[in-house]
Order: sequence, then C-alpha cells, then structure tokens
Amino acid sequence: MNHRELMHKIVILTILHRYYISKNAQAVGLYVGQPPILEYLVKHGGCAQKDIANSLHVSSASIAVSIKRMESGGLVTKTADHADMRCNKVNITEKGREVLESFEQVCSSLDKKVFDSLTEEELEQYYSLTERLIQNLLDGDSEAEAVKTAVEEQKRNAKNG
Repeated sequence: MNHRELMHKIVILTILHRYYISKNAQAVGLYVGQPPILEYLVKHGGCAQKDIANSLHVSSASIAVSIKRMESGGLVTKTADHADMRCNKVNITEKGREVLESFEQVCSSLDKKVFDSLTEEELEQYYSLTERLIQNLLDGDSEAEAVKTAVEEQKRNAKNG
C-alpha cells in the first residue's frame, strides 16, 4: 500500500467523523462550531466574546455570529458588563447546558462506534502510530508545533473545566 492511499483513508475517516459530528449537532439543535463555545462558557461563564474567540483561535466576527444565533435559540444570554458598559458578558443558559450534554453523549457514542471493533492492544498500537505520524509532521517546524500546542490546550481546557 502506498503513502497516498493511506493518507486518503485518513482523510476519509476525518470527513466521515466531521459529517457525523455535524449531523449529531443538528439533531440536538446546534451548528458544528457551537459546542466548543458552549464548552468554553461552561468553564468560563460571564466572559466577553473576544475571550471566547482568543481561546478558540477563531475570529471575533465568527464568534459574534454564533453567539447571536445561540442567543436567539435560548442557549446563551448576553448582559452588560457593569465594569465596562461597552462590553457584554456571555453566559450559557440551562437550555444550553442540556443541549451540550445531549451532544456530548451522542459524540461519546460515535467515538465508541469508531473504535468498537478494535481490541485494547490495537487501540494502544493505533495511538502509538498516530503519535509517531504527528511527530513526523512536526519535525522541527515551530509553527506546526504551535498549532499542536494550541489544540492540546483547547482539549485540556475542555477536560479540566
């Protein structure tokens, strides 16, 4: 098997995973970019939109659109910051928490489905191989290393809540 075929399989897996994540998000009333925002708000409620944008490494404009849509759906609220009236604070609502919990349960089921046919040993091998592939890509590239660090930081923040 050649490298291109292997990479094609990785791309297919990634696209299918994203397809199911998007489908599951829609099933619970979310757009694909909204769960990370809700996760951030669970941990850092009462924050400015720019804080969310900085943490998620997306534009403030993108966050503004998502927040407006989520506010219309009753998932978040915006209130004036009493310390700085030019700024709004964003908070997740109880409905937002419930929707996020439903989404996370569906995602856990999806992750289980992806790896269900693998043994524990195969899972460990896959993890090890994936780590090596990542290291091959990073090999001395400081910009790529920064991307990896940012992704790991997001994951840690989501986990540590």
